[in-house]
Amino acid sequence: MKLSITGMPYRTDYRLELDGHNVAHGLRRAVLDLDPSRVPTLELEIRVHEIERLDAEEVQVLLPEATRDLLTRIGWTPPGGQVQPDPATGQVQPDLGPAAGA
Repeated sequence: MKLSITGMPYRTDYRLELDGHNVAHGLRRAVLDLDPSRVPTLELEIRVHEIERLDAEEVQVLLPEATRDLLTRIGWTPPGGQVQPDPATGQVQPDLGPAAGA
């Protein structure tokens, strides 16, 4: 995904574009990780004012460690049953089991 940031967040002409779409006005928070050893990562928290319908063929849900820990302590099991985070990414990913190779 292509990222372009122009201007400063406190200015009215500020733009944060993802693949050419300006999402700056809907942002609550943006965190950009520029670790030189990997591809930059952008985490967005978006304000949703009104949605009549949203369809997506696939979506990746990332839970911060504190959220995952809280949910698992109160009995939630992630899809696929994996509770421990991936050692490389720190994120919980579902265990797709044998169906993943089919």
